[in-house]
Amino acid sequence: QQSSPEKLQSFCEVRAFAINMSDLIPPKNILFPPEKIFLNWQNMCDIGAGLRNLGNTCYMNSVLQCLTYTAPLANYFLTCEHSKRCVKKGFCMMCLMQKHIAQVKRIAGHFKQGRQEDAHEFLRYAVDALQQACLTGYDSLDRTTTFIHQVFGGYLRSEVRCLNCSGVSDTFDQFLDLQLDIKKANSVIEALKEYVRPENLGESCYKCSKCNEMVTATKTFSIHQPPNVLTLCLNRFDVFSENKISKMVTYPEFIDIHPYTSEKSEGTINYRLYAVLVHAGNTCNSGHYYCYVQAPNSKWYKMNDDCVTPVDINTVLKLEAYLLFYIRYELLYLPCL
Repeated sequence: QQSSPEKLQSFCEVRAFAINMSDLIPPKNILFPPEKIFLNWQNMCDIGAGLRNLGNTCYMNSVLQCLTYTAPLANYFLTCEHSKRCVKKGFCMMCLMQKHIAQVKRIAGHFKQGRQEDAHEFLRYAVDALQQACLTGYDSLDRTTTFIHQVFGGYLRSEVRCLNCSGVSDTFDQFLDLQLDIKKANSVIEALKEYVRPENLGESCYKCSKCNEMVTATKTFSIHQPPNVLTLCLNRFDVFSENKISKMVTYPEFIDIHPYTSEKSEGTINYRLYAVLVHAGNTCNSGHYYCYVQAPNSKWYKMNDDCVTPVDINTVLKLEAYLLFYIRYELLYLPCL
């Protein structure tokens, strides 16, 4: 689907700073119009069914339940708009998401049925498969304009500052989720503060283009363009030993990420929690995955394979979370104090 020149110009104006600063070529087409993305549920309904475990498929079940209750994703699938115009030959993740278990090898080729896998890794493969399905027949330059990227995607800013001349070099990278280090953090807020804390690169570790020499510099990450759906991965697993960091890391139901962005003006960027994925066990290749999701009727449920149980928000906020899913919303009023 190609958009009019007026819409394309408008889209490029919104994202011009991120695109120009990262030396990216602007997209040729807008593959999905932003105004057709609805962050609120368009149909109110109760919770759906659980998913049967076919042998260590709990990681898939949990991820797919979290995706199923991602409102903009569900709203889009319920319109059947993609399947009506899909030109992808063979397997299409967008068309066949409901058949995910039978098609798992096509989503993540190295995953083996019957073996426990990492839920975060599967989430990345699943979202990437959705993204590739949206790009079928189009140029990769248009990747930031797909429906999937406009739901899950954002931009990170990496600022390197020379401590000799104070010169700044900025680069911008796309992201679909944020991985937070929790070794020293007891809350998501603490982990986010650590994420954007300036890092000293050490002496003679950076060549400044202005000084034209190796200098001492700092590197600072910030969220430059926040996504509509913010996915946070709490890094509980050691890359080398596979041992798990088993501790409680608190997280809020509502979060303002404005302090962690490169936006300097005052304001808020508000998100609401709608899904939590939990891992029970000592290593990433063992144990059990399950999740908690908020249904369109605003009630919370525990989705443990094919077992679906209602829970309250207090229970949801006291979990040993692995993945947190937040959706952006506009704060229309201030609560009474």
